[in-house]
Amino acid sequence: MTPPKKIFLPIALAMTLTSASAANQLDLNRAEQLIDSGKLDGKQASELIEFVRTHPKNLKGHIILGRYYSIYNLGELAAAQYEQALKIDSKQPDIWLYLANEKYRHRKPAEAMKLLNEAEKRFPKSHEILIGKCNLLLKQNNLAEAIKYLPKAQASDPKDPEVYVAYSRACMLSHKYPEALEQANHALSLKSDYSEAYAAQAQALIALGKDKEALHALISGFKYDSLNKTLNKLLIQEAEKSGTPGLAFEAALGIIGVDVNNINELDDDKEKVISLMHAAQKSGATDSSISSSIEKISNELKGTGHQAKYLFCIGDIYDKLKQPQKAMTFYRQGLTIDPSYARAYLRIGEDYELLYQNEKALENYRKAYTLKHTDLEIVSRLTAMEKKVSEEKNNALLKLFNSIHF
Repeated sequence: MTPPKKIFLPIALAMTLTSASAANQLDLNRAEQLIDSGKLDGKQASELIEFVRTHPKNLKGHIILGRYYSIYNLGELAAAQYEQALKIDSKQPDIWLYLANEKYRHRKPAEAMKLLNEAEKRFPKSHEILIGKCNLLLKQNNLAEAIKYLPKAQASDPKDPEVYVAYSRACMLSHKYPEALEQANHALSLKSDYSEAYAAQAQALIALGKDKEALHALISGFKYDSLNKTLNKLLIQEAEKSGTPGLAFEAALGIIGVDVNNINELDDDKEKVISLMHAAQKSGATDSSISSSIEKISNELKGTGHQAKYLFCIGDIYDKLKQPQKAMTFYRQGLTIDPSYARAYLRIGEDYELLYQNEKALENYRKAYTLKHTDLEIVSRLTAMEKKVSEEKNNALLKLFNSIHF
């Protein structure tokens, strides 16, 4: 399971952490492998949490648990783990960057900047800290301060393409669009599959009125990384302008994949997908091409920990479209990856109820209840359906009895 998309961290962010003992290292290595493959289940997550609780001085344990929480958008819990890691070892700049990134992701930019300022004092020559600070300043539109750090970041690693993407963003803020394009092009000359550089290139081209070239750049970047939210938003914008809603639809699906744990944006993301699906269908997209786009993004999400929830989101989209059979198909696909997600069984039950298949609805409500008996909606649905099925059986028996005796 990989960490969420970076906000301002450097491209390379390698953690070289040690555990308390060889036995503990083996345990943590296994947990890390499961996280990276998106296969850490609830029981194993509980074991990791308990391990960290009983081994409070284990540096790697705190980092891995922080990553786990971060993936599921549990910012406060993730930050708490990184803070504990810093108490154990404050001499690793990467840990400062993880914590600062988490603070920024959860709308605490002042705290993020405070952390980076302290990290800079401790590691004045750290390229990762310098470029991280540049990116945060640019995110805050603080051009004057960002410009002070860009030459330092460039000097510390002149072959890092992220430096030139940062330069491109600074040029955009200064309305120096040709220079912004030049810097983005240089970033791509250093790393030809760097999606952030394609996004920067497209932004400069749009500002220069070269929409067709911008769309071409975005399509190229999307081929390398269909889960870059910045690039995907631009691609939706430009694809809609150019009259290619099918392409915009696929980019919107990528944003769903990124936002599966972001409840503040997920509903709007789903509505955008629905709108673009309708537009694509009106322009000639077939059910097959729609399904192909959904499957493409699903495949991109393999091993990220997001694939199951993405499929559950697609199921929800088809429920909103009043297509319960298709919705159930995606819920089931998601359950093959994560069979512990109770609300997927709840939604399948609701879909069977819509189709007047109450026995199957009851079966799925019971599965949902077994997994999460504290969910009041599940309890309510199960109780009502048990009563309904019981009444149907009694009525059927009464009807049979009357047909025999009368």
